[in-house]
Amino acid sequence: MIPIRLDGRKTEVPEDSKIIDLIPYSGRSHLICGAYVNNIIKSLEFGIKQEDSVRLIDITDEVGMRIYFSTLLLIFSKAAHTVFPEKEISISYSLGGGIYCEFKNREPMTQEMIDSIRKEMAAIIERDIPLKKLKIPWREAYLFMRHHKISSATNPDLMVYVHAREITLYEMDDFYGYYYSKMLLNSKDVYLFDLIKNDPGCVIMAPDRHNPAVVRKFEHQHNLHQEFQKYEEWCARLDVSDVVSLNRKIENKSITNLITVAEARHEDLISNMAYEIARKKEEKRIVLIAGPSSSGKTTTSKRLRTHLIARELNPIAISLDNYFLDREHTPKDENGEYDFESIDAIDIELFNENLIDLMEGREVEVPIFDFVQGKRMEKGQKLKVAPGNPIIIEGIHGLNDKLTWHIPRKNKYKIYINDLTHLNIDPNNRIPTSDVRLIRRIVRDSKQRGNDALKTISMWQSVKRGEEKNIYPFSDEADFVFNSSLFYEMSVLKKYAEPALQRVKQDSLYYAEARRMIDFLSFFLAIEDESAIYSNSILREFIGGNIFDSL
Repeated sequence: MIPIRLDGRKTEVPEDSKIIDLIPYSGRSHLICGAYVNNIIKSLEFGIKQEDSVRLIDITDEVGMRIYFSTLLLIFSKAAHTVFPEKEISISYSLGGGIYCEFKNREPMTQEMIDSIRKEMAAIIERDIPLKKLKIPWREAYLFMRHHKISSATNPDLMVYVHAREITLYEMDDFYGYYYSKMLLNSKDVYLFDLIKNDPGCVIMAPDRHNPAVVRKFEHQHNLHQEFQKYEEWCARLDVSDVVSLNRKIENKSITNLITVAEARHEDLISNMAYEIARKKEEKRIVLIAGPSSSGKTTTSKRLRTHLIARELNPIAISLDNYFLDREHTPKDENGEYDFESIDAIDIELFNENLIDLMEGREVEVPIFDFVQGKRMEKGQKLKVAPGNPIIIEGIHGLNDKLTWHIPRKNKYKIYINDLTHLNIDPNNRIPTSDVRLIRRIVRDSKQRGNDALKTISMWQSVKRGEEKNIYPFSDEADFVFNSSLFYEMSVLKKYAEPALQRVKQDSLYYAEARRMIDFLSFFLAIEDESAIYSNSILREFIGGNIFDSL
C-alpha cells in the first residue's frame, strides 16, 4: 500500500494502482473521466505514485465533459466513415449546447443519413471497443498518418507544427485519429448522446453536465449558426480554414495583406450597422450592444459611434454600469455572494425612465456609480440628445427585453457581438470560442489592468456561467450579429499570453488550464510585426495601441 491524497483527503491504495482503480475509493456517483495528478490532467490508465495528490474529474466538470466529448467525436467520426466511407467529416463549432458537424463542401445531411450514423454509433458503443493510446515518434508521425486508416478529418500536415518528441494518436478498432484531449478507455463509457439535424449538418449532443442522466437540451441559435456558416465560407475563399493554412500564410509572408483584408471586413460590417441605424433614425433610437466577455464590445461601440457621426448623427453613449443598485440592494447568488451579473442588480425602472426622457428630448441626470463605495454618487452627469439621434448602450443584458421593457421593440436596434472563430486546429479538433476570448482577456488583464493570468483563469468559470445565463439565450433577439473574430489574432496574442501563462506555478489549482492554453498556443506561428494591425482594430483593445484610448 502507498499513501496518496485523494480528493483532498489522505488514504492508502495498492501499489501500481491506476486512476481507474481509485474510483471505488472516491464514492463518486457520476462517470469519472480522468484526474488531476499533482495539478496535471491525466487519463484513467495513468499509474499513481506514492504521495501523489489526485483529484478525480467526473462528467459534471468542464474538463470531464471535454474528455467525454472528444471520445464521442471519435465514435462519430468512425461511424460516419463506416457508413459513408467516401465522404469527409468536419467537426466545426459549438452550437446550442452541442457541437455542430457537417460533410466537407457542405453536402446536406438528410435525416436518413443522420439516423444511419446514429445507429452505427450505438453499435460501436455496444461493442465496448477499447481506445488504445499510441505514442508515435514525431519524425514518424507524418508517414504513419499517411499510411494508416486515419480519420478523414485529421490533417497530417499539422504534425509539422506540433512541437513534441512524440505524437499521441488514438486507435479504435483500426480507426485512428489525432485528438487534442484525453480520452475515455472504452467506447461503452459513452453512455448517452444524440444527433440533432441542423442544416446542412447535425449537432452532436452529450449529457447535461448539471444532470448527467439526461442529454442536454438543444437550444436553437439560428443567428449564430448563420454567422458561423458565412464566416467559414469567407475565410475558405481566403484559404485560411485551419491552423496549418494560417501558419503557411505567415511562413510565405502573405499574412500582412490578409490582416488588412480581415480588418476591412470588420470596417464594412460596422458601416452596415451604421447604415441601418441611420436609415431608420427616427425609429431606432436605442442601440443596444451585448456580448460575452472580451468579445470587443468597447471598441465596437466606439467605432460604431464614429460611423454614425460620419452619417451626420450625434449619438450619445450610456454605460449600464452606472445603473447598478446600491450594494445593499444587490441580489445574491446560490453561494450567498453578490450577483453583479444578474439583471436584477440594475435599477431597471430608473434606467427606462431616463431613456424615455432622453428620447422625448428632455435633459436627464444620469447616475454615476462609485464602485469603491458600492453606491450611487450624489450628483450624476447631465445628458441630452437631439431628436432623431441614437442612444448607444453597451452591456451584457442589452438583448434581454426586461432591461428596456418600457421601450417599444420597434425603437430598439439590438447588436450581438462575439468572437465566433471558424479557425480550428484541424477539422478534427475545434477551437472553442471561449478559449479565444480567454486568451484575449489574459493579455488585456496582464498588460492593462495589472491582473496576472492566474487571477483571470480563476474567475473565468464564473464569467462563463453568467454568459450562459444572461447573454446566449437572447442571441436570436439581435437585429445584427457582429462577429469580432480575426483569424490571425492567436498568432499575435501568442507572444503576450505565453509568458503570462508560464508564470502560473504547478502548485496552483489552475495550472492544468494554464498548461492547456500554452499547448494550444504552441500550434500557432507568431506574428511579430504588428504594423499592419489598424489602430482602431478590435485586437488593439487587448494588445494596446488603440486610437480610442487617446480620444
